[in-house]
Amino acid sequence: MIRLLCAAMLALGGSLIAEADGPTPEEPSAVEQLPQAAIQSAFRALRQDYIHRDRLTFETLNRAALEGLLQDLGTGAELVRRQGPDAATSSPALQGMPLTQHIGWVRPTAWTTAEVKDLTPTLARWRADGVEDVILDLRQPAEPVDFEIATRWLDLFLPAGEFLFRLRQFGGTQAEQASVSREPAAWEAGLLVLVDADTPPQAEVIAAVLRARQRALVIGSPTRGATVLYQTTALTDEWALRFASSEMLLADGSSLFQKGLTPDFNVSQTEIEKQQAERFMLQGRVRELVHENPRQRFNEAALVSGQNPELGSYLRRSLGQDEPENHPPPRDTILQRAVDLLTARDQLKQAAPRIKPAD
Repeated sequence: MIRLLCAAMLALGGSLIAEADGPTPEEPSAVEQLPQAAIQSAFRALRQDYIHRDRLTFETLNRAALEGLLQDLGTGAELVRRQGPDAATSSPALQGMPLTQHIGWVRPTAWTTAEVKDLTPTLARWRADGVEDVILDLRQPAEPVDFEIATRWLDLFLPAGEFLFRLRQFGGTQAEQASVSREPAAWEAGLLVLVDADTPPQAEVIAAVLRARQRALVIGSPTRGATVLYQTTALTDEWALRFASSEMLLADGSSLFQKGLTPDFNVSQTEIEKQQAERFMLQGRVRELVHENPRQRFNEAALVSGQNPELGSYLRRSLGQDEPENHPPPRDTILQRAVDLLTARDQLKQAAPRIKPAD
């Protein structure tokens, strides 16, 4: 399946993202090139001779140091608002529906075991109804949760006994914890995974493992690289520090922390487009995001029937009126490309017996 999907990508005019040897090293900043003694000298000079040295209090310097450190750590640490004991986290239920006769779409939102239980019979029903491929949409933002839920999701798509990932604690004395799939796969047919910069840590783990096991192709834009378990420490009544404490490692020992997952098929989408698509998804109008209605044109069929489907548009333009065609409905470009990819693959499969090899 993977080979056919790659061929379909090229047929659609896309390009495969080659695995690079590693990111191009950036030139160190001026501060990074200074030795520790020079940094201390800079602080002393500013506190003694800066024109507004009275503003450079220890509190100001500490705040600047923390802000700079958090910026440097990226996905490794951040300040978050504390959730009260009565804080309600409302998330829509698991979303899933057939997009076509042979393609199903599913999107986790709450990241609970209940979603996995709800999806299992749905996958069985889709399989019985002739669905051949599932698009797993992992682009919905969510709070980080324990990676046990990632294991439960991976159980749906990988056979029992498969090594999934292991967790390595930073600077800790605990041994590395390995995760292995425990249940027979509920879905063994085609699978595509959608990701972007909003993909939460547990979803990044799922996408990374499925691609590493060559179980699915990944479509979308690069993820943040937050494949870590977070620990939270309260700082005030309102704020807490959330920082990485354990790192996810794939079977080959590689880590995506602060690197992110680069999709096999890179498709970009603006934030406005995603917000518009999100409203349609919450309303259950996902099919409208991928199926376009072509504009009616005057052709031979219209000539035979004695009708002109362009007449109404012509009259509105002559009267200076706005046309519905000027305001097309929202489109989910990433999801649409995934559907196009599967459709192109099916067409290649049908055409393969008719293609004769060159002499």
